[in-house]
Amino acid sequence: MMEFSVIMQGHERKYNLEHIIKAVFFGAQLFFHDGEKEDKIISKWDGKTAETWILLHGQKAVGRFSMQEDTYFLRKDPYVIARSFLNAVQQFDSPRLPWGILTGVRPAKTAARMLREGLSGRQVSKIFQEELLVSSEKTVLMLQAAEKELNVQKNQLPNGCSLYIGIPFCPTRCAYCSFISKTYTDEKILSSFLKQLAEEIAETGGAIERNGFVIDSIYFGGGTPTTLTARQLQGILEALRTHMDLSKVREFTVEAGRPDTITEEKLLLLKEYGVDRVSINPQTLNSETLKKIGRAHSVEQFFSAYSLARKVGFHAVNTDLIAGLPGENLEDFKTTMEQIIKLEPENITVHTLALKRASRLNQEHADVSNEESLVSKMLSLASSELKENGYEPYYLYRQKNILDNLENVGYSKPGYESIYNVYMMEELQTTLAAGGGGITKLVDPRTKKITRIPNPKLAEEYLRQKNIILNRKKEI
Repeated sequence: MMEFSVIMQGHERKYNLEHIIKAVFFGAQLFFHDGEKEDKIISKWDGKTAETWILLHGQKAVGRFSMQEDTYFLRKDPYVIARSFLNAVQQFDSPRLPWGILTGVRPAKTAARMLREGLSGRQVSKIFQEELLVSSEKTVLMLQAAEKELNVQKNQLPNGCSLYIGIPFCPTRCAYCSFISKTYTDEKILSSFLKQLAEEIAETGGAIERNGFVIDSIYFGGGTPTTLTARQLQGILEALRTHMDLSKVREFTVEAGRPDTITEEKLLLLKEYGVDRVSINPQTLNSETLKKIGRAHSVEQFFSAYSLARKVGFHAVNTDLIAGLPGENLEDFKTTMEQIIKLEPENITVHTLALKRASRLNQEHADVSNEESLVSKMLSLASSELKENGYEPYYLYRQKNILDNLENVGYSKPGYESIYNVYMMEELQTTLAAGGGGITKLVDPRTKKITRIPNPKLAEEYLRQKNIILNRKKEI
């Protein structure tokens, strides 16, 4: 693993610098203001010009870039500093970054904002490619998603809000996952969690009513909500029905992501309470890969669960896939993609594997595929196959430590875009959250300023902070 001392002179742009460095030197450890490492990155800024020095394996490269006032992005120091770093690193044999110097997790949100400002698609495309050095392929993808997001927003309800319910439990923990989710055999903890969640739902319903909000969409995430029994799920659904006005809800999604947690009884119950969208996620249809990544279900269980969802009759079904899983090649990924497309789900979300710090894959230094361009080829294949079969990209986002500095993309059939996913990515609508790991985001309708109020992720911590959590809902 590469290690760098990173020294900043004249600025404190640690966040941006860290992300652009790790995009090039994947998996590198960075020690800020520590001059003891042999390999060093020195980033200088004088208010107008950025200069980057890279000392790598005894070789030196220097890159410079100056602020340009007549540009959209390059009149701001984070982008100028990143360009100087890229100018320096290109003197080594470094990989080309498909997203250029862009480090943000929501590139389509940025593009949508520019379109709302009155710029044309051609102008936005030119700015992203010339100033941020984003590839033409990613620019097209981003603009397609941005335009879809803008179309979905046209139907946003006045005073609309989203509701998120966090259930931090899973049957097993996947090797790539860093979420703090568990299966609790301690019935006391589980029943206490569900009781407190019902109380928080009641307080959240009060906050919604006091503020004049209208619930536009609901999302049950986690973890895996269907880890709970049908009776436990019914308790949460009944609390929603009792304490909230659900008459204007346009979309109600439940993550039934693990096929081994799905039963016909649970799906019928969800349908009875108004759930119209479920997510059933195989991640791959390769049996050997499923074992490697700790998914305690078979390929057959996925097909069975999917068939049950179709039998029950949900409006939309989503399936998640991951590109770059350990040991998988392009043919493996293509086989999974072709089988999923044959099922004709309304939504297909294609994730790129991200090596999260707390995941087992990262901790065990598993042999994940980071062959240059392989994961890129997987995403290109997915894009072409899905578009040929009538799917269109409608939202995308990026993560830390994502392979090849790529992205996650949600595709849908026309008219089946998930409004919750769009609103979450665009952050234009208040989201009120209850449960473990939920993050309430209060969006000021005038300034668009976002206030974040996180709930603890662990069930035990959620229980310990009961009074704090309930008081926050009262204060909203």
